[in-house]
Amino acid sequence: HVTPDVRPGEAEAARDGEVLRREVGEERSPLVRGGRLALDEELTVSAHAAAQPATELGLGAGQKITVKDTILAIILQSANDAAVTMAERIGGSEAAFAERMTDKAKELGMSRTVFRNASGLPNDEQLTTARDQATLGRAIQDRYPRYYRYFATTVFNYRGQSIRNHNRLLGNVEGVDGIKTGYTRASGFNLVSSMRRGNRHLIGVVLGGRSGGSRDATMRNLLAENLEKGATTRTVAAITELVVPRSIPTATAITTSCQACGVMRGRMPRRDAP
Repeated sequence: HVTPDVRPGEAEAARDGEVLRREVGEERSPLVRGGRLALDEELTVSAHAAAQPATELGLGAGQKITVKDTILAIILQSANDAAVTMAERIGGSEAAFAERMTDKAKELGMSRTVFRNASGLPNDEQLTTARDQATLGRAIQDRYPRYYRYFATTVFNYRGQSIRNHNRLLGNVEGVDGIKTGYTRASGFNLVSSMRRGNRHLIGVVLGGRSGGSRDATMRNLLAENLEKGATTRTVAAITELVVPRSIPTATAITTSCQACGVMRGRMPRRDAP
């Protein structure tokens, strides 16, 4: 059970060891499934994708990029141009893919999340909560263990450039294996973390930090303070999909919470930094 209904700045530990902080940010979590995309498939970057503002990989219109590199660019660099490129490949258009993401979110039990684009750029209709982000973190691990390992990647090379993961807890906090950072000017610095130590597993959410350093420090404290409170056996069921009305058929190739964590109360503002 996750209890997200706390005041901004107030942290609460849930009985099953998942911890969260209700402030806001944005996240992305790309996962290949269903056999429709191969990791070495090349995607073509559209003019719309190439025009996305920072943070971006610097892709040009007409350029090719593999599915694997697109995934890594989204995870490590929060690249908006890569996110839109993937969204257009799956949904045909960014708007259509956002509808599919919203449908998938509802199926996973993320009842208060609405997407309007793939990147998290400003849109007053977009919304998410800390509870929904914790649900998403669990769903990624439960449903896509083969691809979850990408979230532990600390660096990847793209065209001679070494791109480091914005998640500074990786390699610095024992047991942390993901998941995703986020930043928007309006919502602050955000992080969904996973930590496994021994037979305990925590999912933590920090939303609305004043800086990357303060966000990371808050997460470190949340995880440390609640590690011993975590159950030594699983206390929650694996995430399953609910049957909900759809606006359009759901994508089966990739589920992307592209900038999921950045929109409480109608705002999912742009990503500009780690």
